[in-house]
Amino acid sequence: MKPPLSSGLTLGDRYTVVRILDQDQSSRVYLVEDEANGGKILLMREFFGENPNIFQEIRMLLQTQLSPLLGFKHPHLQQFYETFVQDENLYVVEAYLDDNVNSLFRDGFSEDLITSLLQQMLTALNQIHQVNVYHRNVSPTAIFQLPNTEYFELKDFGVFQNIRTLLGSVAMPKYGDQIKELSGITFYSDKDTDLYSLAVTAVSLFTGKSLTDLFDPDTKACIWERYRLVSDRLANVINKMLAVDPVARFSSAAAALEALSGNPQPIPTVKPFNQYVSPAIATVPSIYAPTNESSYNSQNGYAQNPSEFTNNWQTQVVDPTGKSQGNNQGLIALGVGGGVMLLAIAATLATRDPRPQVASTPTPAPTVVVTVTSQPTSQPSTQPTDIPNPAPTSPQNVSLTEDEAKQLIINWQNVKPSVFAFPFDRQLAARYTTGSLLQDIVKPNGSIDWLRQNNSYYKYGFRSVGAPRFISKDDFQAIVEVRLIEQYTMYRNGRVIESESDYYDKVVRFVLRKEDGSWKISDRKSL
Repeated sequence: MKPPLSSGLTLGDRYTVVRILDQDQSSRVYLVEDEANGGKILLMREFFGENPNIFQEIRMLLQTQLSPLLGFKHPHLQQFYETFVQDENLYVVEAYLDDNVNSLFRDGFSEDLITSLLQQMLTALNQIHQVNVYHRNVSPTAIFQLPNTEYFELKDFGVFQNIRTLLGSVAMPKYGDQIKELSGITFYSDKDTDLYSLAVTAVSLFTGKSLTDLFDPDTKACIWERYRLVSDRLANVINKMLAVDPVARFSSAAAALEALSGNPQPIPTVKPFNQYVSPAIATVPSIYAPTNESSYNSQNGYAQNPSEFTNNWQTQVVDPTGKSQGNNQGLIALGVGGGVMLLAIAATLATRDPRPQVASTPTPAPTVVVTVTSQPTSQPSTQPTDIPNPAPTSPQNVSLTEDEAKQLIINWQNVKPSVFAFPFDRQLAARYTTGSLLQDIVKPNGSIDWLRQNNSYYKYGFRSVGAPRFISKDDFQAIVEVRLIEQYTMYRNGRVIESESDYYDKVVRFVLRKEDGSWKISDRKSL
């Protein structure tokens, strides 16, 4: 182990070491003075190790999970100032919150105080989630309360536990992992984990009970109301955050905040598929994804057994990245298994860009497709064709029902693992899609060709389709809106591609067309 930094030593031409606060075999924590900021006292983390490949992986973790917060100021978030490398060690500088004066555990929590904590933490989570950053370890020990105030700050992001684990240190299990182990509850994304863990944190502080006392092992339900009661509004918000069914929970921190404030927005009711779905988000993100030798071919990167993808909703995403929203969020949001929207009406066709369109997710970024195929043509458009908002109409002599529309969408979701991974079945795509969506998938240098050429494929985890709502329909075309949830992971050469791995939870508008007596999906657009 390298010796600790000496008191008085200055790093980064501004941070002077005051003293060491904590250390383990791969990291240390120091109190430092920021000479460029009037000697302000800050916290500096030092990470060191011998494996350069591990350090590169750590830098990528910080780039994706922490860099968006550098310089980011929020009243209820611990501030991060800088990351830098010096003498082959990596450093992170952040605001210093003295746990010796943290009053979180010193006084009991009233209903007003726990409501204030939830409001402040939801505001903080909403802000970081909007920049695609997730805390990944919301817990009582990750919240700081200023003495004699009702002011809280969220600290100790889970990325630091990931880093210590990568460097070989024994890290304490994350709060969300402890919850899953005790209750068997399912999380479908890092956002979901953050919100659920916050609710458990709140009821733990409010009741004074430990995790082992808060969960019924048979029903997986959090039984916090057995110990202490609150107003109906607060109880309803907390219980919705703690719903056993993941799709019954709030879809975002903003939605929970609105309900807590007494101005809830209607959220579409979504029922999960009957198939059992196990958790699909790994604890520690890794650049290299372990593979199952029975189903993975190291020569071509594709699964050997097509039924693995077709018949099993949980295709066992092995150690996918923890990143919940990549840099290509705009394109991903346009189409987890969909395409750019187009209606078969003259006004839309007249304005449609004649340039080649790129299929939506699972489809790699269009700029990459251009590079791979080396086409001299102009860059494919990623802008969706505008979908009109026709007034809802009453069906007249239309055979398509809501159940049939939902089943069509479910069928498409169910076959995507065989379309966007081995055997890359074009016939399956043609069975359930048509129009521009189908063309973007099967055309030369389209989605399937790109995945094959780049030794890539998608695996899918949690998926759910809500009840459809017809916007318009006639004998040959229908427009429906549904809430769609989907978690997916992209592999390239056996490695997880973070920027193309995500979870998707949005209201989606589908265009359905009747073709040769069968209804198919011709386009879709997230709203």
